[in-house]
Amino acid sequence: MALGKIKGGKNNWAQHWTDTQIRRFLLFQKKWKGTNRELDISTMTNKPPFETWEKMADEMAQFFISTETQTHAIDKLTKLKQGNRLLEDFWSEFVTWKKLSEYNEIALVGLFKKRVYPALARKLVEIGQMRNLDSLDKWYEKALSFERSRREVIEEFGEKKNLENSGDRKKKSVLDVPR
Repeated sequence: MALGKIKGGKNNWAQHWTDTQIRRFLLFQKKWKGTNRELDISTMTNKPPFETWEKMADEMAQFFISTETQTHAIDKLTKLKQGNRLLEDFWSEFVTWKKLSEYNEIALVGLFKKRVYPALARKLVEIGQMRNLDSLDKWYEKALSFERSRREVIEEFGEKKNLENSGDRKKKSVLDVPR
């Protein structure tokens, strides 16, 4: 009843879903009530309604996310850019909108690739051999490793500076010098 009121009383799907999940959970608990042994998940024949908190949240989101919220999330996700921010900050915001957009993995990989810093995206494809069918988490992990390597180089050698070659006065970047 309370969940129906949250949605304005117009949609009773949330209440129906909640009632179903509560019934499943109570049935599960009833089977274990009265036994003197500890609840051992590995020996269960009747599993709890959800394996993890994230799975429960994902399933609940299908009932509670309005089309307006989803549209807003998609708009934010498509306009989001890494810019000069750290990759971790960009990822944090990307993941927030990702969950609300309900886009599939391939669409999210495409958006991630378009929205990170262009040089990083190019490096992921050319050097990292990343493909659209790779998981979004794999894209992030590879991007993070490249980003951390770049930060380590900057920390060790300083920002990218131009040096003049004394012989022919051509400019060379410090990071372009072969090792």
